[in-house]
Amino acid sequence: NEMSCDGKCAGCSNAGSCGSAPVVPPEEKKEICPGPSGEEAGKASACAGCPNASRCASGKVQGPDPDIAVIAERFQDIGKKILVLSGKGGVGKSSVSTQLA
Repeated sequence: NEMSCDGKCAGCSNAGSCGSAPVVPPEEKKEICPGPSGEEAGKASACAGCPNASRCASGKVQGPDPDIAVIAERFQDIGKKILVLSGKGGVGKSSVSTQLA
């Protein structure tokens, strides 16, 4: 039972198990952020529309946040800290946080 793979695994019943690497046409490839260092920083096509593109392109690496000391001082008197986290929106994070406070 031989199958032919077109490289488009979305919707395929054998996705992830056929052993074929998906073939993505160049026009469909999405470039990822090159990060704040390197030659392509702020200049790559992935940087188009990014609010930090000019900062990355300038070559200036941002230092530590100056407010860290202020935040640490404010948190010093808080005995217990509970993180309410979810990878989805609309699951009640704010409601839970309000009730815990």
